[in-house]
Amino acid sequence: MKRDNQDKLTDDEKITFISVVIVYLILMLLISLEGAILSTFIYNKFNLPDNANLRYLTSFFMKQQMPMIFSAFLARIPTNLADKAICTFAGWGLFELAKKLHPAMHN
Repeated sequence: MKRDNQDKLTDDEKITFISVVIVYLILMLLISLEGAILSTFIYNKFNLPDNANLRYLTSFFMKQQMPMIFSAFLARIPTNLADKAICTFAGWGLFELAKKLHPAMHN
């Protein structure tokens, strides 16, 4: 199927490195917040602790007189920094590779 010129992305609509970094940072913060909310609920409701690494970091922050939810949020940031960087930038790289390999995806 032939694509019309109207289907092509302009320079303003292309995915740039800066936009991927912004998505990465937002994703990392939102996932950390979600994990902190769930962790706080599960800890308070069912008294079930996190996995070992997060439990130690959360306990450390709680001993500094920080609220449970803020402690759980801070404990998740290092893990999510690495995890979300891998998935976000790998996904973007695969998308760019697919555009180069598959002519129908060209802008």
